[in-house]
Amino acid sequence: QYFAPNFGVDQIGDLSPTDAYGAFILGTDDQMVSVSGAPVNLETTIAINAAQFNMLPYLPQGCLDTDVIFTGHESDILIVKDDIGTYYVPNFGVMTLTEMCPGYGYSIFLNGADGINFTYPDGGMARSSASIAWESYNEESASVMYADEIVRTGISHPIILTDLQGLVSQGDELVAYADGMVVGATRIINTDMPIVLAAWGGYH
Repeated sequence: QYFAPNFGVDQIGDLSPTDAYGAFILGTDDQMVSVSGAPVNLETTIAINAAQFNMLPYLPQGCLDTDVIFTGHESDILIVKDDIGTYYVPNFGVMTLTEMCPGYGYSIFLNGADGINFTYPDGGMARSSASIAWESYNEESASVMYADEIVRTGISHPIILTDLQGLVSQGDELVAYADGMVVGATRIINTDMPIVLAAWGGYH
């Protein structure tokens, strides 16, 4: 469903706290949206459907580690991602999406043919060791050579390498191209961890 005011289209109507929404603004200036009201009850159940990307709202009032949020659902999840090119892919041990926070929405795609009913934990957990390790990975693996060439459109696809062979050294950069353009790059930091590269798609 869509809201496109310049075309007089409003299929969405009232916004729901159990849904998240993707927005693309007109023009080149960033926009801020302010929302006020009572917090949503954390016991609210969110239906996550199989065989589709679901837009998942974040309901807790503080940030939580991604692996803590989805404890017990690891086998249900294929991927969770945000619009800045970070991912949680539990079957591959990938967690560049180290935490989820208020004010953001996330896309989630499930494994298998069955949906799940999901509720957020109530918080109060200590940081997980995985989130701390992946935060360090994110900082060290950021591309230096290609940082200015990559256009981060909000639409990304993960490239995950679990094994890398050949003449590869720590600090080398792995680059993805599409039609001769650089669409993603990462520095190789630790070959004992999966190598995660965000390949950015374009709007057509």
